[in-house]
Amino acid sequence: LGSRAWALNDAGVIVGYGVDASSAKRASVSYDGVNMIDINTLVDLTGTGFVSLDEAYDINASGQIVGVGTLSDGSSGAFMLTAVPVPAAIWLFGSALAGLGWLRRKTQA
Repeated sequence: LGSRAWALNDAGVIVGYGVDASSAKRASVSYDGVNMIDINTLVDLTGTGFVSLDEAYDINASGQIVGVGTLSDGSSGAFMLTAVPVPAAIWLFGSALAGLGWLRRKTQA
């Protein structure tokens, strides 16, 4: 197993690839410089023509990632991923749940 970093943006996000247990390259990203995350686990490839994203070659200041993946016919194709921000309502809902959990712990103590 192995990995390689291809690019680093100004925010410190690293992109490259990791090799999985079946020796296949998997496009990867690291937000903390330590843990690499398989990009394939973060996106839904249904209907894209891709069966896997194999290497991430670059990332810009906006977080767009470009690389190469395997298409359903076995050939290689280029991809570009653009991060979609999580709506504020979801963040707010999560914060409310966390606050309720804290309040519940406090009242039980």
